[in-house]
Amino acid sequence: MVRPPSTGRGRAQSLAIALAGAAGYGMAALALGQDASWDLKNYHLYNPYAWLQGRNGFDYLPAQLQTYYNPLLDLPFYAAHRAFAPPAAALAVAALQGATFWVLCALGRRLLMAGQWRHPGTWAMVAAALGCLGAGSLSEMGTSFGDNLVSILVLSGLLLLLRPVAPLPACDGAPAASAKHLAGAGIIVGAAAGLKPTAGVFGLALVIAALFSDNAARWAVRRAAGVAVAAAAGFALTGGVWAVSLYRRTGNPLFPYLNGLFCSPYAPCRELADRRYLPRDAHQWLFYPYYLATGNELADDVLFADPRLAIVWSLLLAAAGIAMAARLARLLGRPLANLCLARTSGLARASWRALLAFWVSGYGLWLLAFANYRYAMPLELLAGLVALGLLGALPLGGRGRLVLAAALAATAAAGTQLPDRGRTHWSGSLTGVEFPDLGDGGSPPIIVIASWDPVGYAFTAAPAQARVVRLFSNLCHPRCAPALEAEMRAVLARHAGPIWLLSTWANEGREREVLGQFGLSPRHDVCRPLPSKLDRGLRLCPVAPRTVVHGEPGAAVSVKEALPRSAPQDGS
Repeated sequence: MVRPPSTGRGRAQSLAIALAGAAGYGMAALALGQDASWDLKNYHLYNPYAWLQGRNGFDYLPAQLQTYYNPLLDLPFYAAHRAFAPPAAALAVAALQGATFWVLCALGRRLLMAGQWRHPGTWAMVAAALGCLGAGSLSEMGTSFGDNLVSILVLSGLLLLLRPVAPLPACDGAPAASAKHLAGAGIIVGAAAGLKPTAGVFGLALVIAALFSDNAARWAVRRAAGVAVAAAAGFALTGGVWAVSLYRRTGNPLFPYLNGLFCSPYAPCRELADRRYLPRDAHQWLFYPYYLATGNELADDVLFADPRLAIVWSLLLAAAGIAMAARLARLLGRPLANLCLARTSGLARASWRALLAFWVSGYGLWLLAFANYRYAMPLELLAGLVALGLLGALPLGGRGRLVLAAALAATAAAGTQLPDRGRTHWSGSLTGVEFPDLGDGGSPPIIVIASWDPVGYAFTAAPAQARVVRLFSNLCHPRCAPALEAEMRAVLARHAGPIWLLSTWANEGREREVLGQFGLSPRHDVCRPLPSKLDRGLRLCPVAPRTVVHGEPGAAVSVKEALPRSAPQDGS
């Protein structure tokens, strides 16, 4: 077995790996350009701004249904851009995201120390780099997407679960993680789910992995139960306050999700689920990873390709086939040579079983719940390490494993096609929005929105006294939410100051029809331009009261027809 490095040397190596991760992520972020994604423009800037400024409940749906997302995950990005110019802020965010590389290296070294790979530290870095350079991870470096940050928590929880607490014995009775490590693992992954509920599938995957994390099977259920309880506590730690706030405002602590259970009057009493990315047929259900490797928009809104999940899936099938053949041979009285993985020490076998259980169950749960590739980032990041473990389980010699590992790494690198999530050039301003004076004799204005365009970011630069009321969003048209419509109508009816429409591009017919249902009429002929680095053609148009007359030209477009066919339902 390879001996761990001395304490001093180990700390120096750990620091070097952390710095390498931060530097690598930072350089990639600068090279790719400034974040200008749909999600950034819609809610990644507005939500933390509104939370810090106390605007929740004052504005109405500036960021559409995503207005109700937990703002804590967006705080690092928002704070960095409040403190620094965009390039420096992106470097700071990317350096934080770069902790992923350190966690992956720590996981790899722990698992490879007792395996069939010489120089486990080197191979751990290779596996970590292969995961970090995946299409999902690389495309989000330095951006406001929270998947990279949530993945750090998920992987850290897995690292704690696999942590030994005693010297490794030579028998199968290897020690598992202690109670405090199990609790820590659960709390960390639960906290990730509190920040971003889509990470909840990996919380459940960690509970399943706990069943396999030790050779003492009699304690398996107790270990899993401990992780589950700790995960619930972690979820309450990061998501509890926000859930209470949502319940007080809407009557649903998870609003707008699970509204079929809570029936908040602020949204339709039905489940809100984004099923655009789910497999369409049996063949896709069985071979979805191979579709991800071919270059399409099946699991995302934009074109991308990544063979990492397909590589792991292929090795899983190969290892399962060999294991079945070995078992059949034993039943026939002709046992095959022991697999490489079976010759490792007891703790290594338990740790690898736990890792495989986490990856396989996480993949299955992700596929059933979302099949959105961004939410599978922990699987992508772990792909290199899982592939090494499965290669070690194949009946190959040392040279054969090296050749196959090199071929698979080259395939992963060559087959990766980054998705274009929206980037722009660097400058001294993140948004470039500058609002003109909207007052009228000192009266605070109301700014209305009559489309589903992502313009929440603009209001971080709006006058503090201005109130935002979105009359058309991806949550629903107000007429499908009685309480929401009633409150908006009351706010507009009581307002004595000026009303402005934030208009985006050529959608005047939709804006006239939506505003007409609230007794308002936009003046598109006297609009003021609103400068913005992230959008062209933003303008502010004055709005006046009107009487709706059926059949007039301004009401020719129906709201139902104007709704986008695939309006984003769960951008995060």
